[in-house]
Amino acid sequence: MRICYLHLTRYPTRLANPVQVMHMCAAMAELGHDVTLAIRVAEGAGPGFERALYDQYGIAESFALRVINHYPLLTRGYLQHREIKRLLHELQPDLIYSRTTRFAGLWTAAGIPYIYETHAMPSHNPRWGRTRKTLLSRNFRRLVVITRPLAADFLAAFPELPPDSIVVAPDAATLGDSEPSTGNGEFRAGYVGHLYPGKGMETIAAIAPRLPEVRFDIVGGTPEDLASWRRRTARIENIRFEGYFPHREVGRRIAGFDLALAPFGRRVMAQRREISRWFSPLKIFEYMAQGKAIVAADLPVLQDVLEHGRNAWLVPPEDTEAWVDAIQRLRRDVALRDRLGRTALDDFKRHYTWTARAGNVLRNLPDAAPRADRSRS
Repeated sequence: MRICYLHLTRYPTRLANPVQVMHMCAAMAELGHDVTLAIRVAEGAGPGFERALYDQYGIAESFALRVINHYPLLTRGYLQHREIKRLLHELQPDLIYSRTTRFAGLWTAAGIPYIYETHAMPSHNPRWGRTRKTLLSRNFRRLVVITRPLAADFLAAFPELPPDSIVVAPDAATLGDSEPSTGNGEFRAGYVGHLYPGKGMETIAAIAPRLPEVRFDIVGGTPEDLASWRRRTARIENIRFEGYFPHREVGRRIAGFDLALAPFGRRVMAQRREISRWFSPLKIFEYMAQGKAIVAADLPVLQDVLEHGRNAWLVPPEDTEAWVDAIQRLRRDVALRDRLGRTALDDFKRHYTWTARAGNVLRNLPDAAPRADRSRS
């Protein structure tokens, strides 16, 4: 198919969404589709930003990039609408894949089938209305969500939605190819990701003083969050903040861990929204792809992927004593640590590559209408 993926986030960014989008486009191209990704670009991006963008995420130039210009707020909607309309007329795609409902009327009017992917319920009234209109359109083909609870919430909120139009596709990762670091004899427990409330830094700060024999490596975080947490943990000598790295470097950092941590709280915030019922953390799959033993919070939303004692060690969230005990046990029990990591890697290879995810999302998709039968955009 000729697929146009529309993602109006401004690139480059430290958010997780572009990681998912870039890798999904590469995976769909790997499956043989002709893919164009339409994005916005941050102000100041100069010539050659496309090559830098592919390089940032460590992927080949297997799909095309097109830029939707950044406009002043008051004129943005109208001008973007006009620009996307021209783009669709030029590309004549067989399928629109989108993470926004804002311009769904364009591909509906053009008669182009589309897939809508979302990782949360609509956040306010205008989005509820746009989402309902999108899901009930004659051109709508599939809703892609990342967890079963999110699918259940959509079915409850939109009872007209056919259950077989929803695909639950957890996040994914790229198979690790980094050699584990030999280190200097220290036992390294690592965390990758943002430092938002509930993501786990609170738990790490609480347990690190009780585990002086463990070095805690923290990869990621915005400059503001890093500065805040460095101040708050200034007296804890075994926490090391490594800062942000381009996504292509993340696998190498994880390869250096002896143990991978996902210490989520009961409430997890992302971009000022509480997401603990719906989220599918990218870091879990990146840890699995490197064959690392994982200690993770025992949250219901993670149990479709992680099973205690088989491919991870699950611990009650925010239970400091249980987290200390789990890390001590896995530090001492090398055989258990290795078994958990091997099983996680096996599960990853079978189910959680980007190519497997793209195949799952596009499998048995109703055929696109012949171009001659469509109205023009």
